Amino acid sequence: MAITCPRCGRPGYLERYTSGGRRYLRVRHVGGGGRSVCYLGPEEPVYGRGLAGSQRGAPPKLVDYDDVLEALSYLYSQARARAQGGDREELERFLAWVERRLNPLIARMYEEASAILEQKE
Repeated sequence: MAITCPRCGRPGYLERYTSGGRRYLRVRHVGGGGRSVCYLGPEEPVYGRGLAGSQRGAPPKLVDYDDVLEALSYLYSQARARAQGGDREELERFLAWVERRLNPLIARMYEEASAILEQKE
């Protein structure tokens, strides 16, 4: 399927492939300079990876930072692809969610973490 790459903005073709028993997505670019393939991540984002496998009393790893980015990239690329096909509703919903929920949450976390780090021990 021809798409605009959500990572670099260049045209390419969406490819699905399997590695290690999991299905992944990537965009293969045609012609031009630069990278010929952009990795998009797992086809279905995996949440809670490592929950069952904590060892020696270590707390379980709930979500990896890259998992969060992959999930957001996946949501955006799906909404963007639908909008390019004429259905703008999902992209409008994604944009509203970012504006109303994600931006305020990230701003609050940033301010809180900065304040904690600025405190003298």
